[in-house]
Amino acid sequence: MDSEFTNEALPSSGKSTKHPDMWREKKVLLILLAGTFVSSFGGQTSADTSQRKKAILVETFSMSRCHGLDCPPWPMPRDIDFCFQIGDRFYAAISRPLGVPWAKNAEKLALRGKSVEIILGDKEIRVLAGRTTVRLKIVHNDSVFQVDACNHT
Repeated sequence: MDSEFTNEALPSSGKSTKHPDMWREKKVLLILLAGTFVSSFGGQTSADTSQRKKAILVETFSMSRCHGLDCPPWPMPRDIDFCFQIGDRFYAAISRPLGVPWAKNAEKLALRGKSVEIILGDKEIRVLAGRTTVRLKIVHNDSVFQVDACNHT
């Protein structure tokens, strides 16, 4: 007879051996983790606490993400570089959207020479133009612009 397999029923225990306060401890831990998550992602960042500033969109540069047979069968959003001017300072920022057809918020910012509201953070610029809000990553020494001041931000 094989020692691994038997026809006998397994003994069952009538009660769980878990500590009765264990569920309470799990609930407290879950509440603490949820509070930490909400405060880290739902709280205000430094970009949110910054003041809104008026900026002029000086120049944009756009390029396709793929060419010919490299492209998927759906339309791809374009990579767009932006140059903003606030007073005598220039800021360059880029939009690199996900490769899905509906990620086209940055393409709506074809407002060259127009004044837009921005929130300037340490690593990003949020552009507020009408009902469109676009989050852009700040870059330095982006040499795609025709305006020299935009290339050396």
